[in-house]
Amino acid sequence: MTQAQTERTAGKWKLSPTDDTCIIDAERNVVAEISGDYNSPDTWPLMEANARFIVTACNAHDELVAALQEIAKEWPDSFAARTARAALKVSP
Repeated sequence: MTQAQTERTAGKWKLSPTDDTCIIDAERNVVAEISGDYNSPDTWPLMEANARFIVTACNAHDELVAALQEIAKEWPDSFAARTARAALKVSP
């Protein structure tokens, strides 16, 4: 992986306290915003759910990479290990 592929905003991400569709870092910098129709309240729950999903996934990144590395190490000839190695090649 190149340096550009591994760089990302450090720290735990969270939802903005003022907007559940805005994702911020530990210093309260905006790192992502969920797009959608803010004029349609019916879409807000999905937009908020997407933001929560992104926060959860990004905050679990290091643990997920470690788990993939462990799978590849412990069962090197397995289908799971091949899949883990392939995921690690594209994982930031």
